[in-house]
Amino acid sequence: MSLLQKRRLASQRASDAESATTTSSSSSSKTELAEPVHVAKRLRMGSKKHPRSAVPSAGEQELALSLFGNMPASTADESAAAADADADADVDADADVTMGIDEAGEDQDRTLIANDEDEEPAPAKPNGKSKNRKGKKAADPAWEDKDDANISVSVVDKARLKKLRQAEDEQAISGAEYARRLKGQFEKVHQAPQWVEKATSAARRPKKNAANGESSDGGAAAASDNEEDEDEEDEEEEEVDEHDSIFQTTQGLTASSSSTGLLPVRLIEAVRVRDANSAEVSASAIQAVAFHPSGAVLMTAGLDKTLRLYQVDGTDNAKIQSIHIPNFPIHEAAMSVDGSQIFATSRRTWFYTFNISEGAIHRVPGIRGREEKSLESFVVSPDGKHLVFLGKDGYIILVSTVSKQWVADFKMNGTVRAVAFTRSGNQLLSFGGDGHVYVWDVASRQCTHRFVDEGCVHGTAIAVSPNNKYIACGSDTGIINVYDTTVALASENPKPLRTIDNLTTSISGLVFNHDAQLLAAWSAEKKNAMRLIHFPSATTFANWPSEKAPLSYVHSVAFSPHSAYFAVGNDKGKVVLYRLKHYPTY
Repeated sequence: MSLLQKRRLASQRASDAESATTTSSSSSSKTELAEPVHVAKRLRMGSKKHPRSAVPSAGEQELALSLFGNMPASTADESAAAADADADADVDADADVTMGIDEAGEDQDRTLIANDEDEEPAPAKPNGKSKNRKGKKAADPAWEDKDDANISVSVVDKARLKKLRQAEDEQAISGAEYARRLKGQFEKVHQAPQWVEKATSAARRPKKNAANGESSDGGAAAASDNEEDEDEEDEEEEEVDEHDSIFQTTQGLTASSSSTGLLPVRLIEAVRVRDANSAEVSASAIQAVAFHPSGAVLMTAGLDKTLRLYQVDGTDNAKIQSIHIPNFPIHEAAMSVDGSQIFATSRRTWFYTFNISEGAIHRVPGIRGREEKSLESFVVSPDGKHLVFLGKDGYIILVSTVSKQWVADFKMNGTVRAVAFTRSGNQLLSFGGDGHVYVWDVASRQCTHRFVDEGCVHGTAIAVSPNNKYIACGSDTGIINVYDTTVALASENPKPLRTIDNLTTSISGLVFNHDAQLLAAWSAEKKNAMRLIHFPSATTFANWPSEKAPLSYVHSVAFSPHSAYFAVGNDKGKVVLYRLKHYPTY
């Protein structure tokens, strides 16, 4: 029932009550006339005690009769409306909220709604700054400075900035261009994390209304209305893409997590970053470098009698700790397999161990049962059980990493110059002055096989690939022979897969990376005498090292656990650090 019908019903009931009552009720009407306006209000809207749907009381009917008389319905309605206008000024806000919204309020709401429907949305400013949902202008990014365009930066004053030049005669660039080139250089070295790539691809994805060719008038309104829905759909699509990627390749099921495909054959993307020991350069040649097996930490050691640890990030490479050992020029140092200890040796009959977690250094007085003048050369077995020292007269000394006591001796003809373990640590290969390679079974302490390195007179270095597929042998003539392990262990005169003759001086060291796709070979007798060799092609990379590579005389080389970095220690006490873009993880 509408409000107008209720008013008419109230007027009709008042006229009916007039015929049933007498004029003697005038005295009681005078008493109730003290609040005629409120009574009229209750007749129209109701009250807390009498809701709008309730029937008016007899007293209210008599009062209505005295107020409006026996008038037509239209006249009574006009009088009631006039009374309502006066009553609205007296009734408090709480009563209005409790009783509801009057007809005038309803009309006003209808008017506002109609105005909102008729009003057109304000067109977006194409060249204006973006605004947030509250209509406020978005602040400029904190990393953008308008003054950058007004300054000039020299790219020739410092050697590190010369790599930013795009032309040989370029001398200076603006601050904004300098920032852009630095950003590009950083992105070359450090790959973007996966979450950044997802966010970038989501931001570049075209909106659905734009793809469907909607008009700017309807498209702007639809974009604002469906913004949250599209965001949810984008998130769902990303989740679906992540799940679908599992079924698009079998690599995650058949290969290790560190596998990233095959390296290109002729070119390698190796970017030089900040020197690993730039925080504190050694005062002598770097005799040994080693990466921690799990943490991004690099160890260096040299003839300045100091072990140093650095945090490797390619940017700051902050120094962590240094340990000085008096009267002990370090000739060789290595980390244990679990990264808990560092072993350091010199041309002494004793050696040292350093516990990284405890920060304690311990002196091992020597190897009982052996009269060795020097213990400077050694390797750590891959299983972490043994240290192998290169003794005199062809002796190979096996020492326990736990007790630091002698375990066994191996004896080969001639002198021993280099040793290498297979991946499991069950077999040991030794190489020496007679040009023969000896294969030893560690468990039985027996020589199980021996073969001749083709064309070798004096062997100087040997390495076995982590997958046990290749054996690389280096000689004093600079020749490197690469053998298939299966063939070499089955023949006394195997033919090499490939002979590498890029170096012309004695090979000082050979080391494979973690997936056996790279072999580093170097000679300390000639400046910049280092090569990276690709596998399985067994060819050197044509673009590395470049003519300006600051390698100097290389004394030690190491790859990080997953080959993202490789470090080169030289005679100047520096550790040149390179980032291999092919490998994403440390």
